[in-house]
Amino acid sequence: MNWIMLERWRMVLVTVDELKKSPEGWELRLKLMIPDEIREKAIDTLADKFRDYSFFAGPRGVDVLVSFRITEPWEDETVNEVVETIVAELSLFIDKMEGYGGL
Repeated sequence: MNWIMLERWRMVLVTVDELKKSPEGWELRLKLMIPDEIREKAIDTLADKFRDYSFFAGPRGVDVLVSFRITEPWEDETVNEVVETIVAELSLFIDKMEGYGGL
C-alpha cells in the first residue's frame, strides 16, 4: 500500500508515514509536524489523552505509533477508514488544544 494522507490544521501537519500488516493486525506510524518550541508539551498532552498510542520526539516533529486490529467479519470499517479516523481524531484534538491556549 503506497499512499500519503495529509491533514492541515492551524500549525500541525499530520502525515501517514507507514501502514503495514502485522501478525497481530495493523501497525500505523504517523508524523506530526509540531514546532520545536511546543513539542515536549504536545507529547505529554497527547500521551495523556491517547493512552493506546505511543508518542516519540522525532527529527521532524512527533512520531505516533498505533496498532489496531480489524478481525471481526461484521466490522464495517476498512483499514483506510480506521486510519482516516485516527488522523482526524488527532488533528481535531491538536486543533482544540491550540484554540484554547493548550499549545
